[in-house]
Amino acid sequence: MNNHRHFMIVDDDHMNNFICNITLKNTYKNSQITAFEKPVDALAYITTNYPREDTEKTTLLLDINMPVLNGWEFLAELKQMNLAVVEQFDIYILSSSVDQRDMDKAKSDPHVIDFISKPLKKEKLMELFGTVE
Repeated sequence: MNNHRHFMIVDDDHMNNFICNITLKNTYKNSQITAFEKPVDALAYITTNYPREDTEKTTLLLDINMPVLNGWEFLAELKQMNLAVVEQFDIYILSSSVDQRDMDKAKSDPHVIDFISKPLKKEKLMELFGTVE
């Protein structure tokens, strides 16, 4: 298991970002976590900082229901970027949505690996990424 996993959280809910941050740090102590409450800020960060020099992928935890730019719109913007940028992300939808259409859309998108229901839990992280460090 890689001890230096990169995570990016894009969610307008401050409390969810806090919970994700704590859960990720408690599960993967050496992980690097970047969180954004505004999707446009995350896109600006990605534009400036990607593609990265290292080959380590960034795990993107993306909410769906956000004002101004929702998760699907964010994903569409991301896909418009250089393919080298897009390929540096493992994308997971992290949402409280119970709408089956959202789950189906996530499963049908070749860039989305999985749909994770909020709140993010240590057990789900371990199922997806392996044991704790």
